Amino acid sequence: MMTPEGKIKRAVKQALKPYEAEADIWMPVPGGFGESRLDFAVCYRGRYIAIETKAPGKDLTARQKQCVARYTRAGAQVFVIDDTDVCIRALEFYMEQLRAAYPSG
Repeated sequence: MMTPEGKIKRAVKQALKPYEAEADIWMPVPGGFGESRLDFAVCYRGRYIAIETKAPGKDLTARQKQCVARYTRAGAQVFVIDDTDVCIRALEFYMEQLRAAYPSG
């Protein structure tokens, strides 16, 4: 059985699928060593996007909040996604805006 956060991660992967050919999409594997990261790191059309998935109603941990602040200071677009509807649509809208504003090639 999939966890609530697992369902959100699956929805994010599906939302990013149309961009795989042109994007670098990475899911860091937490191992307890090194610097903390969010669930997804995406580079698309020259923009860096960080995504943290959460089970519905769950808050960011202190460490995740530090990551969000670090990414935001560096100019990244950060999404915290805790549902498979509104937040996923916001991510898809952002990706489409990048596709339209920065044509490939």
